[in-house]
Amino acid sequence: AEADPSSARRLTRAPSTMRPATLALAGILALLFGCDDTRDGPFQKRSDGWYFKDEALNVPAGERVVPLKGDFATAGDRVFYRAMAIDGADATTFAVLSEHYARDRAAAYYADTHRQGQEYFLIEHTRVRRIEGADAATFAYLDHDYARDKSNTYFEGQRFPVADAATFEPLGYGHARDRVRGYYHQQPIAGSHGASFVALDDNYSKDASHVFYSDIDLRSQPVAIRSTTLAGAQPKSFTVLGDGYAADSARAWYKGKPLHEATPPLQVLEVGYAKTATRVF
Repeated sequence: AEADPSSARRLTRAPSTMRPATLALAGILALLFGCDDTRDGPFQKRSDGWYFKDEALNVPAGERVVPLKGDFATAGDRVFYRAMAIDGADATTFAVLSEHYARDRAAAYYADTHRQGQEYFLIEHTRVRRIEGADAATFAYLDHDYARDKSNTYFEGQRFPVADAATFEPLGYGHARDRVRGYYHQQPIAGSHGASFVALDDNYSKDASHVFYSDIDLRSQPVAIRSTTLAGAQPKSFTVLGDGYAADSARAWYKGKPLHEATPPLQVLEVGYAKTATRVF
């Protein structure tokens, strides 16, 4: 049968005329009553109160939760991380610095979640720590969970000593430096020169005069963080090749140990193998 042209026109016209009104109504309802849709963010207003995902917030009726960056929010004169109220935090001056760091006029904070072995790591617990001794006025987030203030540096909210906090900078997750020396997982690398120190990968690093290999020994108790200087390595020509292999113009290394009788160039293969023109490793 032949379609009714007027019906076709009505079908094509209806979405364009009705959709803006429908969207506007949905927006007003969401503003007034909230929405359970997680696309609107982790903080949601439901018929029985405010929630962070499926955790209820202790917020008086009629009080509005204002989401901040990440999992932080304010409600009246209180500050929340997820569903936990941060004791003593000042909502009027509270500022989120990163996924975990925040500060107000009086303090700096580190917030995260953790699981416990006795619970078989099945339950996620929320915790917020006030960073003792931190200078809130100068506290700033850097990168890779590092932060600093005018006098100190911090990793995951814990203070650790450095030679010069003012020039401290992370070089990825493991390495860092200040103007004096280089660091590996918050431990100083003996003999390193900070001003010329660079990270080459997760383990190898160098400065103007030395090459270093650093790793973590998980078998020791307590866990040991180790850094060694590669004797005879030439920083200018030293190159990381991948899978633990590295070489300069004269020799090659595997995980910081020299490969004897390995004359460069060294070609890295698959699953731990490498070769030179005459030998396979």
